[in-house]
Amino acid sequence: MDGSLQQVSYGIWRCMICGEVFLAGQCATHCPFCGAHGENFVRVDDVTKLPPEDLFNAGGELTEREKENLRASITTELLNTAFYEAMNRQGDRSTATGTVLSRTYKRLAQIEDEHAGIFCKFLGVDKKKQQVPPELLSAHKVTGVWKDDIAASVIREENAHALYSRFATETDKPRLKLVW
Repeated sequence: MDGSLQQVSYGIWRCMICGEVFLAGQCATHCPFCGAHGENFVRVDDVTKLPPEDLFNAGGELTEREKENLRASITTELLNTAFYEAMNRQGDRSTATGTVLSRTYKRLAQIEDEHAGIFCKFLGVDKKKQQVPPELLSAHKVTGVWKDDIAASVIREENAHALYSRFATETDKPRLKLVW
């Protein structure tokens, strides 16, 4: 192999959840941006064949219920982002386990932040201007004990899954159903 472009085998993939585009030799198992599963990717042979940007909108006028659910989704994701960022900072990087756990939760915080951004796009709000009420943040602090905080993170993910499953049943918009 001489390294020429003709010998590079890759594809252009677009995540149907967040809309991000990435290059890969084969379909990834998860989106490198939002963490969506591989079945939500579309392979695109060239950038002119990407799905239209309006595909990544909610798909019509939002009902008040959908707006309320999107606001709740943003809050959930921002709370999880803050929790996982705190878990990343608590890691004892003097041990291999602490380093791995810290890095893991750093990545999870990034994914949760990306999820918040997706919900903000649907709602048409600036993610940078979204804030979680301080009383909620103070009620969702890490304990500093990995075992307890990991258990709390599992509960957070289960609660988010249940919440989004309910939200998906409360909309008639296919795009919102897919994302939730």
